[in-house]
Amino acid sequence: RTRLSRPLLYRLGANQELVRLLEMLFPGGIDTRPPLGSVTTQAFAIGALARAYFYSGRLDIATELYRSNLGIVGGQKDSYRTHRRKYIVLEKYVEALTYGGYLYEADQAGREGLLLTLKQDDDIWIAGLLMKLGLLYQMRGLIPLTRQMLQKAFEIFEAVNRPTLEGVAHAYLGQWALRAGDYEMALQEAQQAYDLAEILRNEGHYLRAMRIQGVAYLHLGDVNQAEKLINEALQRVRHISYVEEEISIALALIDIAISQEQWQRAREAIDDIRETIERGPFPLFQADLLNRLAHIEHQTGNDAAALFAAAHAYELAWCDGGDYAYRQGMDTARQLLEMMGASPPRLSTSTMETLPDIDWDMIFARQVDWVDR
Repeated sequence: RTRLSRPLLYRLGANQELVRLLEMLFPGGIDTRPPLGSVTTQAFAIGALARAYFYSGRLDIATELYRSNLGIVGGQKDSYRTHRRKYIVLEKYVEALTYGGYLYEADQAGREGLLLTLKQDDDIWIAGLLMKLGLLYQMRGLIPLTRQMLQKAFEIFEAVNRPTLEGVAHAYLGQWALRAGDYEMALQEAQQAYDLAEILRNEGHYLRAMRIQGVAYLHLGDVNQAEKLINEALQRVRHISYVEEEISIALALIDIAISQEQWQRAREAIDDIRETIERGPFPLFQADLLNRLAHIEHQTGNDAAALFAAAHAYELAWCDGGDYAYRQGMDTARQLLEMMGASPPRLSTSTMETLPDIDWDMIFARQVDWVDR
């Protein structure tokens, strides 16, 4: 069951082909369980299809499949293997919920998974969820806490000698550095991520590292090097199906055009990626896109269109509101609106229960005592 899916999904990034292959296992439709021998095999097939849909850009379908998978796994007999399956689903589910703007639900699922992994005392599981929660907490604007989470994940992967996962952690740290404004660190982390991608020759890992480097060079003033890296990454990502990264690369290309005040080129780049973002849908990316459009409209004297785009960006970035908003997207939209003399829309905050506490200091002080199970 992994002989074909692993090279398609992880090395070639052929996610659309994988979707078509896996859908053959669901003759009654993907909203029904596949007629396979055991519940475990059914759950595996649903999880594989969810991943393929996620990477091919159908975030809505992927999220529902992960939710369905959690229901299946949660109903199995309590055991180490069941906990492992639940962790695998929760880790992916947190990522899908985050990109989908369900930030409270993502935190709820992530904390459930982290408490489960702490109970199982499994360092690699802990590190995996620290990275996914780190992505979520970056979106929420919790920058110092996120750095600690990602650094601990890297330390765990290094201690247990998982160089491929070390490379992923370097990429997450590089992305963190971009949001924190430390562009020299972003370059260093991305180069290490690129070097470690050689182990499995994972095209997605290469492209993510190239994009982080390109964005860092742009902010450091080397537009030529930024454009070289971003254009190469864009050409390569279009040969595979890795939509999350394709969107990030497209946003970087828009930023390059904006930095050079090439407004028409920036508009064309926005039009090229808009449908992909809306089809996902990827509301956080859509907020980023609309903020860029609002900036362009304002700079070219069309404040009515700029106000409309910035207000919509603010609404999308609001997510669940309060502590569960996409902070950077919301702050950027607010600044654009206020610059044009307007106030942000008045939005309501979702009803949210208090989530279980996590002892972060205990996790960050944790010593790795790895037993390969």
